[in-house]
Amino acid sequence: MLLTSKKNYLNNSLMLAGIVSGFLFLFTGVPFFPENDTTTTVCIFKNITTIDCPGCGMSRASKLVFEGKIVESFYRHPLALPFLLICAVSFVWIIYDLITKSGSFLKVVSSKWNNTVRIILILIILGVWIRNLILFNFN
Repeated sequence: MLLTSKKNYLNNSLMLAGIVSGFLFLFTGVPFFPENDTTTTVCIFKNITTIDCPGCGMSRASKLVFEGKIVESFYRHPLALPFLLICAVSFVWIIYDLITKSGSFLKVVSSKWNNTVRIILILIILGVWIRNLILFNFN
């Protein structure tokens, strides 16, 4: 049980570090990209294929959420706000798990998801990707 507890602590710490570093990039890296600059990208997929990935525009849309421009953010990338909400809930949940030394977050994340839920999530992501490719032809 002690080994599992240490493993949960390490996994929670790593996930927390990932969320924090993502937000740090959002607050420090994105502001240096000019608003209408579509040539500067850190996206490996786009750099290799020159096609926007499903997440392209998410950083700028997230930045718009923090500026209070929710409608503009939704137009740029509809999944930015749900993504930020999931990150915020995950952040609080992981902190709670670290304090209480429980692994409830990991149990939920690593549990087997219903195939219907997986298919719905994939279809939503593909739909938003196709929408963004049609609306924002950055090439």
